[in-house]
Amino acid sequence: MGAESLNRHFLSSFHRNESFYHPIILHLIMNKKLVFIGFLTAILMAPVFGQAPKMATVSMQRLFDGYYKKQEAFDRLNSVQRQAQEEMEERAAPLRRLEERLEDIQERAQNQLLSDDARRDLEEEFNALATDLRRRAGEFQQWQQQKVGELQQRQQQIRMNLIEEIRDVVLSVAREQGVDMVFDTSDVTGSGVPAVLYAASSLDMTDRVMRELNRNAPQG
Repeated sequence: MGAESLNRHFLSSFHRNESFYHPIILHLIMNKKLVFIGFLTAILMAPVFGQAPKMATVSMQRLFDGYYKKQEAFDRLNSVQRQAQEEMEERAAPLRRLEERLEDIQERAQNQLLSDDARRDLEEEFNALATDLRRRAGEFQQWQQQKVGELQQRQQQIRMNLIEEIRDVVLSVAREQGVDMVFDTSDVTGSGVPAVLYAASSLDMTDRVMRELNRNAPQG
């Protein structure tokens, strides 16, 4: 009945002035995901109005993978998934038994020595069981889809909560160090181009944020 199926399962105003911009800046302008107008204005006008903004970088992917709460959260999620798998096996077992009974009836119906009445009885039994199987299979599929949706939603919520916690620590460290802008070096655009093409290692504060993230991690 497919009991293992549970396991398989994100600018026109600039066009007239393209030649005005450096090619890298132009690339950023054309990519909405990387940058917005306020950021470009700050970068381009900073030399005019005073000191350029202080920038830093982090790898959100490294922070996410290295955050001690991630493992705790996904351990809990894995436990829920195992419980769902066990429940799925329990719900699928009666369907497999029905399938076996239908196969048995089909084999018995091949007996050439069966009387017409016996063959008719087998046919009626087969049709009744097949109808029951279709009903149960539909209910099982509906339950399965709902359970998979719940697990996916729970996983997404866990990820969003962890990212929000990491972001708060990034902002705290940035303020502490007087940083005006922080860029994620692990981000990739929809076209596969890194969001940050280059950044000096001296700008990276991932390790500093990681220490703060895991300051209260259980020892051992």
